[in-house]
Amino acid sequence: MQVAVNISSRQCKQTSQTPIKEVISKALTVNNIAPSCLKVEITESLLMDNSQEMINTLQEIRDLGVSIHMDDFGTGYSSLSYLKHFPIDVLKIDRSFIEGAIDDKTDASLVEAVVLIGHSLSLKLVGEGIETQQHYDYLRSLGCDYGQGYLISKPIIATELITLCQQVDNKPKWLAINE
Repeated sequence: MQVAVNISSRQCKQTSQTPIKEVISKALTVNNIAPSCLKVEITESLLMDNSQEMINTLQEIRDLGVSIHMDDFGTGYSSLSYLKHFPIDVLKIDRSFIEGAIDDKTDASLVEAVVLIGHSLSLKLVGEGIETQQHYDYLRSLGCDYGQGYLISKPIIATELITLCQQVDNKPKWLAINE
């Protein structure tokens, strides 16, 4: 099982008492969690700092074996230079583009462009806000790697997730689109 945790720019700044790399490393060790099971989600606003310190911090987290996901891509101050300079593994395409992509050619073009750019940079793509079978089929046709949204699963509490994962016939692949 993999878990994603959102972190803020304040948590990434090295001025805090305990650097975020140490917090993550300790949490992985204490809880006996493989680093590949943790995904750190950041927003574009965190990248606006665009400092070498922020790049170094994210690289240190990545060096632990934790992947870096950029959440809500396209809604902030998107810059392709972020994709070049920052150690990012996954782009999460914001739901606002997904929900409009079926009926709006501009949204569809943007989603298609993000998928093409992401894959050309060897990034994985997550489509957010999948609420209909049409959304799911559309993203799958583009080669989007993963998806999340109410069609796949509504938010559930931890105990329900544990029960769901323990069911023998229910392999936890609800996030995978292209399997």
